[in-house]
Amino acid sequence: MNYIQQFNEWAAAFFKYPVRVMTNLETEVFLAMILKDEGAPLSKAAQELAQYGIFASRAKYVGLDITPEASLFFACGCDRPGTLVMYVYALKWYQVEHGGERLTIQSVAEIFPMGLPTEESLSAAWKAQKINGQNLLDMVAFAEAPGA
Repeated sequence: MNYIQQFNEWAAAFFKYPVRVMTNLETEVFLAMILKDEGAPLSKAAQELAQYGIFASRAKYVGLDITPEASLFFACGCDRPGTLVMYVYALKWYQVEHGGERLTIQSVAEIFPMGLPTEESLSAAWKAQKINGQNLLDMVAFAEAPGA
């Protein structure tokens, strides 16, 4: 099996892991982003969060079309760069598999209707993308991977 096939299997499985309800912080950020005026920029403080920078730069790298509001939601809910990267790659796969439309904060609710992956699920997803000690997500030629 090649890396692209392995990636597709990994990404499909990502959305089947057990989930948990959102934390208070995630709920607050989600509601703030839903209620935010459309087109209004994120605050400078939000844009300067390290996690937001990691998420946004990796999203740009893989061609994930996602709103700043949805990006901020994931950035505020993740404390590890590896988790942010997994979300980016899984969401890119999801986007391609479901027609390629831009992901919004409303999309997040549709993609994760029952909650987000548990810590155990994220740990399992991290381990599942390891191949001979290397990260599958770093090895996939992403331009070819989604939906391939």
